[in-house]
Amino acid sequence: MIPDYGNHGAIHALKPLAMLARTPDTTRLIGLRLAIVVRTAQRARRRSTDLKARPMPRFVVLLRGVNVGKARRVPMAEFRALLEGQGFTEVKTLLNSGNAVFSSDDRSALAHSGSITASLVERFGFAVPVVVKTASQFGSAIAECPFAAAAEEHSRLLVVFTQERKALVGLSDLATLVQPPEQFDIGKHAAHLYCASGILDSKLAKALLARSGDTATSRNWATVLKINNLLRDEPA
Repeated sequence: MIPDYGNHGAIHALKPLAMLARTPDTTRLIGLRLAIVVRTAQRARRRSTDLKARPMPRFVVLLRGVNVGKARRVPMAEFRALLEGQGFTEVKTLLNSGNAVFSSDDRSALAHSGSITASLVERFGFAVPVVVKTASQFGSAIAECPFAAAAEEHSRLLVVFTQERKALVGLSDLATLVQPPEQFDIGKHAAHLYCASGILDSKLAKALLARSGDTATSRNWATVLKINNLLRDEPA
């Protein structure tokens, strides 16, 4: 580690040389040592400034199966307060289906999922499946979508998120239910289903939603894009 010399540190570092007899050689040596100390202090200050300026990691949290009818109600204002109570900052919620973004120094999406799940049980008295993705993972799930959907078809494009990759891969056997012109793809970060005739008429969509159980949650393309805008502090 390079020492972080301040003014007093620089003086202290030069004391042994200052006690030497003044000769042209010692004068040059003191000058070189002083230049090294000054450069070291400048680098340390730049590192400190960079760390302070670095933005906190951003996350997306998605709840499954809340606020559908009168059961399993999680008011978004209370959900936001719950997240803030865990120390998360820059918390914003979207719609009533259990979507939020937040910032945290802790970079573990899996750890956040566990702590939010426990807090929801404690606060509301029932278990809610929770999927947390980093901003990078969420952006990758958008970027890897192989299907193009016009704005009026965003409700026909379904994105399925799982907390762990194993659960996502486990959905692959449902591909046998694809009815052309439907399209189904499992990527690295999410599964994508395009239902040309609409999600309600898709056998695969129904099987996918039933099969995912507590391991996954889905959002249509329009909601996914709104969440991504929220991550970027853009109008949703």
